[in-house]
Amino acid sequence: MKHIRSVLIFMLLFTVAAPLAIAAPQLTIGSADVKTGGTASLNLSFSGETKDYAGVNAKIILPKGITVKSISKGELLSANFITDFRSFSETANNGVNLIAYSGADTFTASSGILLTLTIEAAIDAPAGQHNVTFAATNVIPRVNSRYALASKDAASVALSPVNGNISISVSEDADNDGLPDSYEQQIIDADLNDSIRTVQDVKPADDFDGDGKTNLQEFQAGTFPARIKGDVNKDGSITRADAEEAFNLSLKTSWTSEELELADYNGDGSITPQDAVDIFSRASF
Repeated sequence: MKHIRSVLIFMLLFTVAAPLAIAAPQLTIGSADVKTGGTASLNLSFSGETKDYAGVNAKIILPKGITVKSISKGELLSANFITDFRSFSETANNGVNLIAYSGADTFTASSGILLTLTIEAAIDAPAGQHNVTFAATNVIPRVNSRYALASKDAASVALSPVNGNISISVSEDADNDGLPDSYEQQIIDADLNDSIRTVQDVKPADDFDGDGKTNLQEFQAGTFPARIKGDVNKDGSITRADAEEAFNLSLKTSWTSEELELADYNGDGSITPQDAVDIFSRASF
């Protein structure tokens, strides 16, 4: 019975809500300040009548250069709630789909935090104030992929969305060498056993990863100066896309030294489906 109720809630979260006569509860995106190359927290909050609610979903449009690394439950959601997120990239923007639901519990407080998103700003994210909004349109007609709220009896509840904002500022450059501290920190963290321990040790003219480009050239090109095992597509983070690429490489019989360096996760000299599984287990989204 609980399984059936969970399925109903999950389905109704993506059903267009019928308008109600009473004032609709609010789903609110908060605000955050983040530096390029750094992370910050962004809250998704609820306010409204003190009733029993069993789930929520939202599609949020993010500014250029901002990605969601992880999500965590706010004080409104108990351990029985299941949460998940999927990042997406479209022609005009990027964003994230969020969902939280439970077949065994509800949240009842009149206001509070539902989910906290850990966001990251790319090194080249544009500085300034940027809007964070709920999606304006549904991808599939008659399906509410923008935002939805489910009551404890699996009925869809109308709600009012409130957009938020993110302020992006440029990271500090303590040694004034043209490389932001956060960028230099990636090189410091890449090998904790080498002699590079401080931002002063990272030189713009050096080529840390030996790919023919200086650290400064890599920064200006928006690429990452340090190879990270598991980061097969070399975008600076380990994601499910890297696991997929590692699996594709496992279908080959020979590999370049760079492919082995990045995708041979267990270091046995070959790339196998097990390497893809190991990389997937490390994926941030």
